[in-house]
Amino acid sequence: MNIIKLMLILLVGMMAFVLIYIIGTHLEYQNENGVSNLTASEGISYIDRRETIEISGNKYALKRGISSYLIAGVDKDSFDDEKSIYQSRSQADFIMLVVADHNEKKLYRFAIDRDTMTDITVMSLLGKPKGTQKAQIALSYAYSNEPKVSAQLLVNAVENLLLGITVDYYYIIPMDTVGVLNEAVGGVRVRISEDLTSVDPQFTMGSEVVLQDDQAIKFVRARKNVGDGSNVARIKRQNIFLSALFEKMSAIINNDKTAAKTIADKIFNVIESNAKKGQC
Repeated sequence: MNIIKLMLILLVGMMAFVLIYIIGTHLEYQNENGVSNLTASEGISYIDRRETIEISGNKYALKRGISSYLIAGVDKDSFDDEKSIYQSRSQADFIMLVVADHNEKKLYRFAIDRDTMTDITVMSLLGKPKGTQKAQIALSYAYSNEPKVSAQLLVNAVENLLLGITVDYYYIIPMDTVGVLNEAVGGVRVRISEDLTSVDPQFTMGSEVVLQDDQAIKFVRARKNVGDGSNVARIKRQNIFLSALFEKMSAIINNDKTAAKTIADKIFNVIESNAKKGQC
């Protein structure tokens, strides 16, 4: 797997953890442990608004009192650097559906594989819908260079996958939130194991640095003209950063339950969402 995509999945996983936590605490619901791999037959009975749904000629009654939250990570640095006129260079590499059952007061998490085949909306060169085609669900995001439109295209694809269920809220998270997360926890402390002074003068070999401002992005991305220039060295730094970030974030949230909301508020400033802060 492309290392940037792997990095994205890990980072978004952490942010999803924060968002799920804040959804759960806001609703005061129990969060079911583990993440299920979502298929239509497993998920539809929890999240559709209709009275019944038909599968293979059989009708099934659907559960009421449900809200759904789509969390997705996209492989781009920001929402302001698109070069294509009508299409994005980005895909949704991490997709998770969180379902709140207001009757049972529980949250359910379902992972959707980016390579899942489903009907996605295809846009014309003029940026207008021109039909659907069977394709990887991750590609649905790429058919517009407008974040809100791309998000809705992904929502449509997920709803198509699950036979027309309703996605209430979406949270689209870009790659550059690594810096936001670093700032949210007050800076991650890392040991510099190679000479990275060409990237940042504070990155001297053997030193310990609490990453600030844009240093987190520099630390996890630097490869060319630093150290031995290998991707192996970069992967090692990324693992160091992720481990330290997760450890510090977990400690902060465990010590202060309100910290999850503070971190989530900062994430909201850099993500695309149709939900307002604190809305569930």
